[in-house]
Amino acid sequence: DTLQDLLKAAGGVAGNNTTLRSYVYFPADDVVQSVQKVDINRAPLWLLQALPGIGEVTAMNIIAYRNENGTFRHIKEIMYVKGIGEGTFDNLSDKITVADFPG
Repeated sequence: DTLQDLLKAAGGVAGNNTTLRSYVYFPADDVVQSVQKVDINRAPLWLLQALPGIGEVTAMNIIAYRNENGTFRHIKEIMYVKGIGEGTFDNLSDKITVADFPG
């Protein structure tokens, strides 16, 4: 996106003589950024769809599987869901968790 696109998305700039300041921060090379993982036991449809290789139908299959079988105990169990094979699992295994599994 360009700065103009970002300003437009934010509602634009009011007036003709408006002074605009913008700050952009880039993390230092030595800063480790943690990736937030999606909890497949709790994620709603829209969040599951945001995962790579997961469309609306597969996201609905994940939710249906959860409702019928209970919580996932391990992320590999997502491969029991129709539409998720090893290739899809490999692409999202570092983006998912079962953080709320009680035992």
